[in-house]
Amino acid sequence: MLHILYNIYYVLIFYPLLVVHTIISALYAIVASLFMSKDWVSRNVGYFWGRGLCIFSLIKVGIKGLEHLEDRKSYVFVANHSSTYDVWVMYGWIGRTIQWVMKKELMKIPVFGWATKASGQIAIDRSNTQKAIESIIEAKKRIKDGVSIVFFPEGTRSRNGLLGRFKKGAFYFAIEMHLDIVPVVIKGAYNIKPAGSFFANYGRIQMEVLKPICIEGYKKSDLPKLIDTVRGYFE
Repeated sequence: MLHILYNIYYVLIFYPLLVVHTIISALYAIVASLFMSKDWVSRNVGYFWGRGLCIFSLIKVGIKGLEHLEDRKSYVFVANHSSTYDVWVMYGWIGRTIQWVMKKELMKIPVFGWATKASGQIAIDRSNTQKAIESIIEAKKRIKDGVSIVFFPEGTRSRNGLLGRFKKGAFYFAIEMHLDIVPVVIKGAYNIKPAGSFFANYGRIQMEVLKPICIEGYKKSDLPKLIDTVRGYFE
């Protein structure tokens, strides 16, 4: 009965709130970008948007491990990805200015796309290697002084809740930028709302920020070794 009642709430109340809150957040980002820096917009509007959606959907979120992070230090965050909640939880609870690497197609979504541009998110054209490289080079200018970057190394949401194959982008970027990698393990998001599901389950998400992995000594030729090392923290 609780499951049925929750989904009635989810469909009739949460989904409309999702649309309204996202539009308000996007407009907030666009207007704020006229007066504030992109980093300010990304951190504050992202917090407002992500935490708000989790609250509206009535889920509980637990976070631990933030004590591993140093103030004013930039990192490459790598997180597992099985639900849209992963993005909302990262924004709402990571407590830092973060930039995302996202598919270029997302930038074309009305209002949402404008907001991502206003907050300086990094669009990657996966069909054009040269343009993808140019986007990463541009990103290097901004990932400093405590501004961090987030990758979902699987590249897309897991369809079965299992960890997918890690792609090289996050690890290449970390070596290139000499930034420590921080694994972020998100548990429970898939059980609440799997990819492709219209309905949801009431529950709790636990996000654990693990100790940074120093990439000192790693070279580009060591990418497979680095990927295996980081992946081991999620298994």
